[in-house]
Amino acid sequence: MTRNIKNYRTHDFYCLNCGKRNISVMRPRGFLRERGHRKAMYCPHCKLDVNHLECRNDEDAFNFKMDFEEGKYIQEAKESINFLMKERVENNE
Repeated sequence: MTRNIKNYRTHDFYCLNCGKRNISVMRPRGFLRERGHRKAMYCPHCKLDVNHLECRNDEDAFNFKMDFEEGKYIQEAKESINFLMKERVENNE
């Protein structure tokens, strides 16, 4: 049984700390996330665990880049880095 590629959509994740595109994820159409979905993951550009914003299409990516340049995500990025660092320390104890 093969999976039909037409039933999947590619979404990109952008780092809230540096604003660069990180990875793309193939999501089945029936399991799409809400617009503006955040996911904590490692950014190879920042070398940090930080929240990433999921962009469904080019329009979402453009809006993210405009908001990022305006500084909309600065506080959220700092909070996510602090939270994830604290969580990592607690898990290692």
